[in-house]
Amino acid sequence: MSSALFREIEAIQNPGLGGVLLWRFALGYANARKVPSSTPLPVLFLPVAILFHEQTFALVSSTQERSGLRGFASKFSDSGVRESDVLLSLERRVRELRPLSLAAIRLAVASRLLFIDPSNGEVVALSGTAPSGIPESVRGLVRNAEKLGTWCGGVTVFELASLLRIAF
Repeated sequence: MSSALFREIEAIQNPGLGGVLLWRFALGYANARKVPSSTPLPVLFLPVAILFHEQTFALVSSTQERSGLRGFASKFSDSGVRESDVLLSLERRVRELRPLSLAAIRLAVASRLLFIDPSNGEVVALSGTAPSGIPESVRGLVRNAEKLGTWCGGVTVFELASLLRIAF
């Protein structure tokens, strides 16, 4: 891998941006759930693996919010897309990006964007205020993080695992 490409990947795939994405994901998740207003900690390992991957990011972007997680997941088996291998590789990407996700969680907690409730292992977004000063180049990521959170919060954890073909 060339050093320029490596620097570009590091510029986007970093814990700071990951922390913001996890915060917006948790906010979307909580808003969809209504009660309780928290996100199970294991679910927070999905956004980085989905949003930092070009093909899945493109499919999140091209799926309307009202289509939900089922609409998103159905795109992988769509005859026009034929990307079921991308969905099947999601669990592997979640594992590979676990260190980055953990660093993002730590940073989001340290920055007081997220709170982890030690009594139940659930994560709460501490602010609903829209982020300001976000560069145009990452606004799509932030928007899609919240959309993805809304989709994931709209189903049970069992359905989430089943639709995305992953295990928690």
